[in-house]
Amino acid sequence: MFPGMNAVRFMMIMIISAVLCAAAGFKIHVFAAPVLFAAGLFVPVMLAVMSNRADNDAMMSDIESMYDIIRIQARAGVFIQDSLMDCYMLCTNRRLKAALLEL
Repeated sequence: MFPGMNAVRFMMIMIISAVLCAAAGFKIHVFAAPVLFAAGLFVPVMLAVMSNRADNDAMMSDIESMYDIIRIQARAGVFIQDSLMDCYMLCTNRRLKAALLEL
C-alpha cells in the first residue's frame, strides 16, 4: 500500500494526518482538536498495519507452495539456488517475488 515509503515520508504523512484531524476537531469544539490530533497520528500507523496483514494473507498460499518445493527438492539433492529460482517462478505475489529476488 505504501510503495517507496521511507521514515521521513511516513512521519510527514503522520503529521499531515494529525493536522487535518485537528482542523476537523476545531470545527467540532476547541477541546476536541488535541484529542483528534493525537488520534490522527495513529491513522497512518493503523493503515500500514492493516495493509501488512492483508499482504501477509495474500502471500500465505505462495509461502506454503514454496515450503513444499524447497522441502521436496532438498531431499532430492537439488541445490538451494535452483530451488529458490523455481519458487520465484511459481510465486504470484509481487512483494514476495521482490524478496525472493534479493536472495
